[in-house]
Amino acid sequence: MSTPSLFSRILSCFERAVAAGHVIFTDSTCAVVENAGVNFQVRLAPSLAKKPTGGLTRKLAQSKPFDPFLPYDPNLYVDQYEDHNLLLNKFSIVRGHVLLTTKGFASQYDPISESDFKAALEFLRDPSLPRFLGFYNCGSKSGASVPHKHLQFLPIESDLPIEALVLRDATQAPEDIYVSDAIPFAHAIARLGVETTAHDMWTRYVAVVRRAFLSAGLDPTEVLTPGVVPSGQIVEGQIEPISYNLLFTREWILAVPRSQDNYEPGDGAVENQVKINVNSVGFAGMMLAKSQSELETIVQTGPINILEGVTYPKALAA
Repeated sequence: MSTPSLFSRILSCFERAVAAGHVIFTDSTCAVVENAGVNFQVRLAPSLAKKPTGGLTRKLAQSKPFDPFLPYDPNLYVDQYEDHNLLLNKFSIVRGHVLLTTKGFASQYDPISESDFKAALEFLRDPSLPRFLGFYNCGSKSGASVPHKHLQFLPIESDLPIEALVLRDATQAPEDIYVSDAIPFAHAIARLGVETTAHDMWTRYVAVVRRAFLSAGLDPTEVLTPGVVPSGQIVEGQIEPISYNLLFTREWILAVPRSQDNYEPGDGAVENQVKINVNSVGFAGMMLAKSQSELETIVQTGPINILEGVTYPKALAA
């Protein structure tokens, strides 16, 4: 009997975990919102309201922060690589949403390593898989909520909405790292070739993050230095590194520095006003709403305006 393919194992593990209650999953409804020439997918997913919140700052300030990946729940296990485990995402709105977690503890504030990219490329290039979007929420203002380092992967059935902007600069040479005029906030983009190695991808990642931070007038040194916020609690008074989101496919990589984790309409003076949490998938053109009021806020405000509200403006020299 032949061994089931990786994708079939992901889906079968997912269905078993949902049936047994180990994965919290609810089908979402999707609205298409056209904004700045991009057809954003805005999904209403009430199941996200069950997901614990509080961010990395609070969790790392605890004397013994809870680590859901050490040990991991065996009911979520799919596969393993040399230094990483492939696990189902416990809170999912898409079938096949998986996490690549380090086997030993590494901080979610740490930069992505060459070892991380080696496992990521091995996963992305599995011949049984459809196209996947990889992403990394780095730091407390990135949408991250777990201190243990993990990359995430979502299957995508067609071109990502944001690719209409990300890849608009068709005249750029494949080796260029650039800031697109079509994207109104600080960021940087690079193309990836079909023969990209883990070392190549790590090198491109470092260059893209550096360029993204410089495009915002920010110093990228700290976010590219491992161990700035190690395991354990944050030292009182310590200034956290600037957060960022990192998105990648087999074809391109995008970095976006973050100024805050939530978009808050108005001046924040209204009690119980709607807050829109934004993580990496927002910059792929896929926004999430936990309630009807959040969905209405996204539609009325406009997704691009929301993304601008949680990022940095481009520096004059960008």
